[in-house]
Amino acid sequence: MLLCPGSNQRSISRELAEILDIDILNTNISTFPDGEVYLRIEDHEKVPGEIVVVVQSLYAPQERNLFTILNLSETLKDLGAREVWAVIPYLCYSRADRVVLPGEAVSAKTVLKLMEASMISRLFVVDVHNEAIFKFTDMDAMNIYPSKDYAQYLKEHGVSPDLIVAPDEGAKLRAQLLANEFGIPAVAMKKIRDPFTGEVQTSLGEFNREAAEVVIVDDIVSTGSSIAEASRMLIAQGVEKVHVIVSHVIGERAPERLHSMANGVIAASTSIPSSISVINITKSLAEAIEASGE
Repeated sequence: MLLCPGSNQRSISRELAEILDIDILNTNISTFPDGEVYLRIEDHEKVPGEIVVVVQSLYAPQERNLFTILNLSETLKDLGAREVWAVIPYLCYSRADRVVLPGEAVSAKTVLKLMEASMISRLFVVDVHNEAIFKFTDMDAMNIYPSKDYAQYLKEHGVSPDLIVAPDEGAKLRAQLLANEFGIPAVAMKKIRDPFTGEVQTSLGEFNREAAEVVIVDDIVSTGSSIAEASRMLIAQGVEKVHVIVSHVIGERAPERLHSMANGVIAASTSIPSSISVINITKSLAEAIEASGE
């Protein structure tokens, strides 16, 4: 097995290679003045017959980063790789998972089909928005929720929550997995989003008003408005400390918005660089790869 770093997440690539005790390929990836991507695997003679794990996160610029992993996989197969596995800390277009308004594209399906066509056989994704999108592909796809990493980070920062809160029903499983690490309950708030205006209405649902310290957990934060509103509502109900854990930060102003409302620990995974992306998820990724075997 070999590890092939893409154009981003070089730190995760190095750490993964070290944990898995495998060699890391030297890739030369650059951009021409017209925006096209140049790619060369320098030590290509190592590739034939190997399983190669490509690491690339698909945050902005999404199309360029997506093309890079597609090009890497195709090139590795041309060089004789036995299989290409893809580690994708953040999967672009994962929220475009179904048709809401007639004529809409299911872009998540397009992304997965492109990966499959580029000869990727196994996929490792961190906290994908909706696991149901894996039905669109024949790749062996695994969704990794790094609840142990999140719990460890919270404990290291002195957080001892009474309750884990999901800002909507779609995040309830994430909340439950994190709650299991603390042996405490998890609940989901009620959220209704207007498909035309994007306006969101939120209610507390089954909130336990005796909780003094709460962690809100979600997969993606862009504007931060939903979590900020959830924080405001919880504090208004008497919660003394509100912490926030998210997997992916895709909005530049989101951290500022979260800090303006939540009054506790605010952190995200390292899947996308941001001012709050501080929770190392490499160990969870390595465990998933090791569990897959060869």
